[in-house]
Amino acid sequence: MAGTKRAGVYTIRKNGGKLDSYMLYALKELKKATDALLVIAEDRELCGSAQETLQSLADQVITAEEADFPQWQILRPFFQEYGADCREAVFLDSDVFGPFWNLEELLISEKRQNADFFGIKTDKPGRLESWFWTVSDGLFNEEAWMKLSGCARREGISRKRLQNAGISTGSVRYENLRDYPKYSIEKQKCPFWPVSFFREPYGEILDRHSGEAIPRGMEFLKEHTSYDTDMIWEHLLRVMNMADLKKVMQCNYVLSSRTLRKKERNRDLKIALILHIYYDDLAPYCRKYAENMPEGTDVYVTAPNEEKMENVKAAFEDFPYHTEFRIVGNVGRDVGPFIVGCKDIVFRYDLICKMHDKRVFQVIPMSVGESWSYKCFESMLKNKIYVENIISVFEENPRLGMLAPPPPMHGPYYATVGFGEWSFNYGVAEKLAEDLGLTVPMEPDKEPVAPLGSMFWFRPESLKCLFAHDWTYEELPKEPIASDCTILHAIERIYPFCMQQEGYYCGWTMADTYARIEVNNWRYYNGELGRAYAHKVVPSSYKEFLEQIRQ
Repeated sequence: MAGTKRAGVYTIRKNGGKLDSYMLYALKELKKATDALLVIAEDRELCGSAQETLQSLADQVITAEEADFPQWQILRPFFQEYGADCREAVFLDSDVFGPFWNLEELLISEKRQNADFFGIKTDKPGRLESWFWTVSDGLFNEEAWMKLSGCARREGISRKRLQNAGISTGSVRYENLRDYPKYSIEKQKCPFWPVSFFREPYGEILDRHSGEAIPRGMEFLKEHTSYDTDMIWEHLLRVMNMADLKKVMQCNYVLSSRTLRKKERNRDLKIALILHIYYDDLAPYCRKYAENMPEGTDVYVTAPNEEKMENVKAAFEDFPYHTEFRIVGNVGRDVGPFIVGCKDIVFRYDLICKMHDKRVFQVIPMSVGESWSYKCFESMLKNKIYVENIISVFEENPRLGMLAPPPPMHGPYYATVGFGEWSFNYGVAEKLAEDLGLTVPMEPDKEPVAPLGSMFWFRPESLKCLFAHDWTYEELPKEPIASDCTILHAIERIYPFCMQQEGYYCGWTMADTYARIEVNNWRYYNGELGRAYAHKVVPSSYKEFLEQIRQ
């Protein structure tokens, strides 16, 4: 490294004993820009291999209790041994992703301000961020450090206090970073993005914009920088609830049924359709959609008994795909044939579409259930172009584990949204998660991003921990099955958490032709709710409206 000699200090905040890829990347970039490197690990649970990795990168590694600000007694031995010739110290911590741009260039440019203390200003009035700052060698002593410590907290460093303590300051302003991350990173060359911005409650995000800021910023990083955004996904998938992650990252895909997304995709992908048919009179309906699978698909059709299977086979006569018919009995509805009857073939494939016939007797009129079935089939197998586009989305997003239709909300299904995603099934799902060894966040007040129609496209690798259980029919309930709180209802809701455990996210997909219906429906329901309360509440925002209704 040419120019000013620098010491670097990287603090690893508590992170569940994990050393994530984005931290390693930041450490390596900081090492390039400094002559000596100290790592302060707040996390005493870091495993042996993580400790070895840190030792190989840093000149010193210290484990310390969580503190708002690095203590001088921790830093003194490092500065005494390595900092004698250093004219500057650079402090960075794991509360941010990055750097996205050359760190050396930022450090050179900030020296033009000739200040004892240099930091980054975002949206906190009068404060500099505590996750990145530099100090000159004039502050490499206990007395100066005491003054510096008195100006700092975890949430920020007071510029006024620094000045009152006689410490000259300089800063670079990225005040739009929170709400305009793309602009700050692209135009202002901001090198960092706070992890906390991704974890804000979605309602607070919607107070400031319509939810587009983070996806736009991620898109820019992916397409216009060398920073690997997969490192961001890796961390967030481990620490965030999938419901929050799906909202913040806008994991929704409205796909064309008329125009191919890609002219050419990987034709070596092994693709299968698993289709369970109980109501054999619906076999022709199922076949119509099954024919939209791509050429070369392997199709597995299951039915409960020989009599029904004969009718299914008749409906699938001359079906233009390699097809295997399996009689699986009548245990576990469509879930049993999937996790037991077809468990031997799942990991032969790169992508699988899981489908089943659907007829709802418990809801009157029958058109309610038929509409839900229509939404599922249209969202999964609309036509050949649409199916090709689904496959392309999986190709473009290697962290994508599942695509499913949004939950229903028409008629008596309206209660599904906000309540019915879990219904009364959280307890049985929590027990199943424990049995499967899941450790990802799961909370009763945050909805599972689950395929509530039990139809979805998925990447088999994402369900390893589910199939590792090696399910048997004896574990599944026999008919008649209760309408809620069975292991079947738990499995249906546990899919996304299994996928998150394996490092994959889940999303919704709709055909363009159905999305126009969905947008109308959401607008209608929200509009009618607003009008119903308009004589009592005239809100200035959704949050205020919601709060007044609750009161």
